[in-house]
Amino acid sequence: CAGFTIGGESGSQKILDLFKKDTTPAMVVNAAKTCYEYGFVPSVSFMLGIPGETKKDVNMTVDLIMKVVKVCPIAIGGVGLYRPSPGDYLYDYCFQIANLEKPKSLREWTTPKYLDLMISASYVPWNEHSKYIMNANYYAGLYFFTNRRLAMYIKRSFIKGLGFSF
Repeated sequence: CAGFTIGGESGSQKILDLFKKDTTPAMVVNAAKTCYEYGFVPSVSFMLGIPGETKKDVNMTVDLIMKVVKVCPIAIGGVGLYRPSPGDYLYDYCFQIANLEKPKSLREWTTPKYLDLMISASYVPWNEHSKYIMNANYYAGLYFFTNRRLAMYIKRSFIKGLGFSF
């Protein structure tokens, strides 16, 4: 085993409870710290753009990312945007909030209207703080890959370091 994937998801306990994660932000920090102590490279993922997520919740997630990197400088990770999918318990709620018609079939999901909604990094219509979330998503993602951190990856393993740089 060379590493672990940790679903940090959010720095907000309210959001973690919404997703029934049964974890706390402190547990995420502790897991990353333990990985570092034992020489494992954790991959920690986070999510922004959840319905009802406030600017304060977003800031708590960014703060958690910074804490993870502080206790585990070799951590890799990513910040993704929440996208509802059929069967997800927030699916209907997201379309209701965004005032969008749900696709009637799986085939309709493949039309440009829905593909753009699900893969575009330009907005999250089910959250009133969409622009703020998009900015936080961009900068938090960059935080994981500063030159200093990339240099650490290359120092540990030149080949893996090159892989992380692309």
